[in-house]
Amino acid sequence: MIRLADGDRAAFDPAFQALWPIVSRFAARALTGSADAEDAAQTALLKVFVNAAQLDPDRDALTWVLGITAYECKTV
Repeated sequence: MIRLADGDRAAFDPAFQALWPIVSRFAARALTGSADAEDAAQTALLKVFVNAAQLDPDRDALTWVLGITAYECKTV
């Protein structure tokens, strides 16, 4: 995520591969497996990648990602 935040486009695929299973499971649990869970997970990851430059490298990236995911789940 730090490489992605620094503008390294080659970091997109590894970041997506690492985050998608975590984000999709989180959303499925938060929304009890509803069809909206996948939409929330997709929207959350989209926001993560669009706003990657805002990531504070001194903080835990996964906590930041799951915070965005939780917000998306609450707004569904």
